[in-house]
Amino acid sequence: MASLPRAYVINLDRSPERLAVTRARFAPTGLALERFAGIDAAADPEGMARLVDQNRFEAFMYRRALPGEVGCALSHFALWETLADADTDTYLVLEDDAAPSPHFGALSAVLEALPDDWELALLSSRGWRPYWRRQAGPVTVERQWRPNYIAAGYLVNRRILRHRHRWPPQRRLGFMFDSWRYWAWLYGMAIYTVTPQLVLQDTEVASTIVGSGIGRAKMPRTRFPARLKSYPVRLAMYPRGAWHAARAWWRLRGA
Repeated sequence: MASLPRAYVINLDRSPERLAVTRARFAPTGLALERFAGIDAAADPEGMARLVDQNRFEAFMYRRALPGEVGCALSHFALWETLADADTDTYLVLEDDAAPSPHFGALSAVLEALPDDWELALLSSRGWRPYWRRQAGPVTVERQWRPNYIAAGYLVNRRILRHRHRWPPQRRLGFMFDSWRYWAWLYGMAIYTVTPQLVLQDTEVASTIVGSGIGRAKMPRTRFPARLKSYPVRLAMYPRGAWHAARAWWRLRGA
C-alpha cells in the first residue's frame, strides 16, 4: 500500500480554534497535520482586488469576486508553489472546516489507483459524467466530464506546477479557485474525483470567506440582461473542454 502523503491544513492566523478542531477530527487517522498559514484578505482587500480580472470573473461566475475567496485561492496556490522545492511529489491539502468521512481509510488505495498523469484528486467533491474509472478499495477514482466545486480536501501532485503561469501573480484570477471544471475545460488540468467522498466539509462552521456562513450559491448574481456578455466567454470553453476530455479518454482507455 502507498504511504500516507504529507498533509497540510490551510488556516488563518486569526482562527487557531479552527485548526485545533481540524487536528482533533483527523487525529484518529494517524495523519500528522502541518499548518500552512493562509493569506488573510482582511489585511489587504485592495491588494486582493488587483489580483482579480473582475470582468472575466463576472462572466464565469455571474457575480464579482469576494476578497476572502481571493485570499483563499492565493493560499492554495502558495502551498502548491512549495512543491517545487519539496522532498515529496504529493500533498494532502485540507481546509480548516474539513472532516474525515467513513471512507478516509481508503486514501492509500486511492494513491495507488491514480494514473500517472494525475495533478489533482478531489476528495471532497462530486462531479458528473465519468468517462474513466478505477476501483480503489471501497471507493472509485474517476475522471469526469464535469468535476464539481469544493476544496475542503484534495491531493495535489507536483505536476500541477506546469500551470503556475495561469494563477496569480502571473495571471489575474478569472474564476473561483475551486471551479474545477474550468481548470479542466480551459487548460486540460488532469483532475480526478474520488467517490464516495473521503473528506467532508463542515457546513455548520461560519465561513471565513463570507463571514456569515451563507453559501456562495445564495449570493446575489448578475441579472439576465447583463449576463448576455457572459455567454460568448462561457460557450467558447465547451469545445476546448471536449478536446481535453477526448485526449484524456484516449490516453486512459487502456489504463
